[in-house]
Amino acid sequence: HGPTHEHALTASRMANRMLTAAETFSAIDATLGKNFSLYPQAELTTAWEEAIYPDHGWGGKHGDMTDLTFRRKFEGAYAIADRVLQNSLKAIVPYIGFNKKGRSIVVFNPLSWERTDKVEVSIKVYGQDTVSYKLIDATTGNEVPIQLVKAKPAQKDDEDIAISFVADKVPSLGYKTYTLIPYIEKLNNGVPVNATAPSSVNASAGSDVYENKFYKIQFGAGGLKSIYDKQLQKELLKTDKFLGGEVFQLESVGNGAGEFSKIQPVSMNGFEKVSTYQPKWNCTEYGPVKKSWEFSQQTKFATIHEKVTLYDDIKQIDFKVDILGFSGERYREYRMAFPLNQVDSKVAYEVPMGVVEVGKDEIKGAAGYSYGTQDYSTICSKIHPREVQDWFNSSKDNASVNISSSVAAFDWIDPTDSMNKFTILQPLLLASRKSCHSEGNYYLQPGNHSYNFTLTSNSGDWHESTSVGKQQNQPFRPIVVDVPEKRNGLPSSFSFAGVNAGNIFISTIKKSEDENSIIMRLVDMQGKPTDAAINWFGKIKGVTKTNIIEEEDKPLGESSDSINIKVDPFSIETLRIR
Repeated sequence: HGPTHEHALTASRMANRMLTAAETFSAIDATLGKNFSLYPQAELTTAWEEAIYPDHGWGGKHGDMTDLTFRRKFEGAYAIADRVLQNSLKAIVPYIGFNKKGRSIVVFNPLSWERTDKVEVSIKVYGQDTVSYKLIDATTGNEVPIQLVKAKPAQKDDEDIAISFVADKVPSLGYKTYTLIPYIEKLNNGVPVNATAPSSVNASAGSDVYENKFYKIQFGAGGLKSIYDKQLQKELLKTDKFLGGEVFQLESVGNGAGEFSKIQPVSMNGFEKVSTYQPKWNCTEYGPVKKSWEFSQQTKFATIHEKVTLYDDIKQIDFKVDILGFSGERYREYRMAFPLNQVDSKVAYEVPMGVVEVGKDEIKGAAGYSYGTQDYSTICSKIHPREVQDWFNSSKDNASVNISSSVAAFDWIDPTDSMNKFTILQPLLLASRKSCHSEGNYYLQPGNHSYNFTLTSNSGDWHESTSVGKQQNQPFRPIVVDVPEKRNGLPSSFSFAGVNAGNIFISTIKKSEDENSIIMRLVDMQGKPTDAAINWFGKIKGVTKTNIIEEEDKPLGESSDSINIKVDPFSIETLRIR
């Protein structure tokens, strides 16, 4: 349903990610205040109920009504989660110490590992005479490069500026603070100028080739002709058929739930790719933090807008794709191509609480019979596309390419030539199909659709890529803080919780269902037996090991500043911290 109910499934994925972050920081807020009475349990319960409300009935008879109800439930869950998360972050801020008065930014990390990542934040500047700033890392005292970007109104007005910067080493499930220093430069004639004015653009901005310390890329008409990884010393793409990040569309009829016996393949009927139109890239951002290039191209049924961004201090390439004004033509499927310079590669992707390697981890044989008459005949390892959570990956010869997923489905086999052994990673963006019910309606999805993907690369395989794949779907959460006076409190950089093993992440922190204690859930994603040490910032009176529904508690050990637990391969462990 991802491509055929794009707005609904996008809302679902956003709601689920926001809900886990909202639970985490609400639990932290309650622990800081030593008071669970204000924990927003009722709001979170409502949000989770709305997030799981949609059921089997997608696309059936009168699906135009039921599916819209499902979408509204997802959107409602997201709205509640967003409000709860913002309230909890704002409630945590007063516990933080600041070494000077003025304006600061607190960057919160909702994931359970230290990370360096991008931040964009809008700053309200209504009525101020100085709207230029230096940004200082409050922990190190060092100045951090910033760049003005397109502003999003912070409080329903249009007098805002937005800055982009890279937050370095933000602690696991914690925060890091930055100080905004008003700053005015004066020219020789004494005229003041904004210090944070956009940077000058040099000649490389208009070239077909750009390189930073991580990548050398070459632009082609409609995508990237080359991505050369300077650390791996390898070309990542093979672009004789598709360009990197190129959008294309083809025929996809289908008829719904599992196609009843096998997934109907797409066809080349009406095939079209953006490079046919030879669109030209234009540099639209060029500063000390990031560089961006964009193009817009009208195609047969929609206008494709694409933006590519590289960062000076982060090894990643962002792709933003908009399908604008889609006409709603029947039986069209839009995909995006990442044609890799890899043959017979290992393809892996994230599923709930785990990772699947294609051709290795599927159940044996075909799925079997349904309703006693239908035979799902395709061998499971051969089924494609697949549903994906936060990332998909391809690796070969010690080179790994990872794509963070903005969508619910992806493919890796060339749809124009099934005999092509080169891997083409493809997020499925949009599809216009008919309901599987004989009296059902069409799902044509005319209008606008937007997507974001991040490409990263490294040595090894997917084991080294799981964290960065999740990061793009759980971005930093910045809060702008007005500090009236210098004050004591928690340090400028602080972790509320963490784990000492890279193969384990903390998927859940929340209030217990039945008492005022903390529930923490751990997941091993890589199949490694681990003696894990868990850190929790609050005073620990006792820890028990429980199950997923928080029953059958067993003692874990003596109280201490850290929690030690043996995590078996691929296991999900749940702890109750009192």
